[in-house]
Amino acid sequence: MARTPNKTTPPADEPALNEKALATLQAAPHQLAVAHEAMDEVLAAGIDLGRLEAMDFVATVANSAILAIYENVKKSKAWRLLRNPKSGDGRQFESLDEFCEVKLGKSYKRMRELALNRNILGEEAFEQAERLGLHQRDYNAIKALPAPDQELVRRAVEEASTREQVLDVLHDLAARTAQREAALRAELDDARDQAEELAASKKVVEGTVADLRKQARRLAQATPDEVAAD
Repeated sequence: MARTPNKTTPPADEPALNEKALATLQAAPHQLAVAHEAMDEVLAAGIDLGRLEAMDFVATVANSAILAIYENVKKSKAWRLLRNPKSGDGRQFESLDEFCEVKLGKSYKRMRELALNRNILGEEAFEQAERLGLHQRDYNAIKALPAPDQELVRRAVEEASTREQVLDVLHDLAARTAQREAALRAELDDARDQAEELAASKKVVEGTVADLRKQARRLAQATPDEVAAD
């Protein structure tokens, strides 16, 4: 029986390369590096923002905490028993002002200002005002308002989310106060003018009364003929 010759299988064609896929594959390491770099930048930015927020929070809490320390030390006069770490000979603090500067990082005058600011707004509203970033000039403007308007500002501080919102209320109230003061000054000026007019009229009346009294005395001493002549 004759053998069937083996058929030779032609070699398979080499697979065609997908140029687009190859380019994507080759670019992948670079894109991955760019992505990692972007993630690092986002992470760094997030950390920075977190630090800023933490610093703002700590600053607000610090003012309240510093005020409590200041008032306790001032009341107990314990600063006299504490040593000044900045003194070369280890001496104790010589004044409350010196203690505030060294230990609290603020002057005695500034601590008094902070205490007044808190007393006007109250503890909670004061902390919110500090978070909003109210300046000392803002607190001074609040102090210049009458008590009912100060209460309105306190409520505005508690409800506000930005310093500008508080300033809008503060400016409106300040304008109303200025108008009331202008009206009161106008009334005071009118009252002064009336007082001056009354004083002038009083002098005229007093002069007339004096003349009449003189005439009365003269007539009392006059003869009937002189009276008839008058």
